[in-house]
Amino acid sequence: DSMNMLVPHPDGCPSLYDEYKLYRGSDNYVAVTSMDKLDATTSEQPCTHFGVNNVLHHLAEMYNEGDAAFFANIGHLQKAVNRYNFQAETSAQLFSHHSMKEEMFKVDAFRSRSGTGVLGRMADVFSFSMAVGQTALDKSPTILKGDPSLANPVKVVKTGGLDPFYHGRDILACGAEPNSACT
Repeated sequence: DSMNMLVPHPDGCPSLYDEYKLYRGSDNYVAVTSMDKLDATTSEQPCTHFGVNNVLHHLAEMYNEGDAAFFANIGHLQKAVNRYNFQAETSAQLFSHHSMKEEMFKVDAFRSRSGTGVLGRMADVFSFSMAVGQTALDKSPTILKGDPSLANPVKVVKTGGLDPFYHGRDILACGAEPNSACT
């Protein structure tokens, strides 16, 4: 965990917690007293408990109530690699935060849908059976871009807010009757 959000708990995975502490160093790990314990016994992985940094107490509550989920150990790979062959076997820049963020937006390891993002492609699929709309702030990010031939545009709202609808008009000076002319 690069942000110390979800970490192994010593009650459910003592050896992994010890390894986590070792690699994090004495000043950079989440101590047991600083985490909320999560029950992971129903998951299909070896640790029975995890800890959530107690700064995120509400997220731990949501998980315990069944209203949140964690996806751990996910990343962008075209195929299995190890520390000895990853440079020769994958084109992804595995240790670049910016590159991994872009790959996460696309979820297209083999570049079969170039120029599109995962949420845009999902909106494309949904658009066949329902009305969909996407709105972004300031610019249209890659994650929202779908198939351009399907004409599901992303509406972009400027960070300064919406353009004034009645630019230069005093709406209160218009006639009191519905649909009256306003000059």
